[in-house]
Amino acid sequence: MVRMIDHLHIQSLPLRDLVPDKRNARRHGSEQIKKIRASLARYGWTNPILIGSGRKIIAGHARYAAAVAMAEDKEPIANNADASMAPTVDLSHLTKTEQRAYALADNRIAEDAAWDRELLQLEVRDLSLDGFDLGLTGFSDVQLEGLLGTTQQAESKLTSGLKYQVIIECEGEVHQAQLLQEMRDRKLPARPLIL
Repeated sequence: MVRMIDHLHIQSLPLRDLVPDKRNARRHGSEQIKKIRASLARYGWTNPILIGSGRKIIAGHARYAAAVAMAEDKEPIANNADASMAPTVDLSHLTKTEQRAYALADNRIAEDAAWDRELLQLEVRDLSLDGFDLGLTGFSDVQLEGLLGTTQQAESKLTSGLKYQVIIECEGEVHQAQLLQEMRDRKLPARPLIL
């Protein structure tokens, strides 16, 4: 299957036809591969593997390694994608030198990005409130605890100094006196209010 996007073609190719670049300078540890496998299992293919001449991988070595491991383990990829196939974009219109340079640039330029910590904390907190499995975000448990803890601390600062009250409607003066006494017996600060 080939889809045309301007000058780029996205084509599904068998994983066995793709050739990892032996000179790939980026190393992918088992923890990263595990996270990518979880991502593929949940979201499916969302980012194609970039290939050049001879179907050599330019970018996407970690996605390739994760998909190969999933295919070997017969682990399904989301959206009923064929686990033995991968979406690819052919960059063979670039010279071999440009392909090698792009392989470096694709990884190196991404390292220059920074997180907006407040927005990150907000997003993580909201995903947590939605009951989403935060492990699928790629952050470790320790990182998530730090993000959620800091968010709770920030919220605590926002609400410090505020007083929260509950107004209970009573049936009369005697009822009010009984409830007031119950609150005081529980060591809760309470005072009568007549509206």
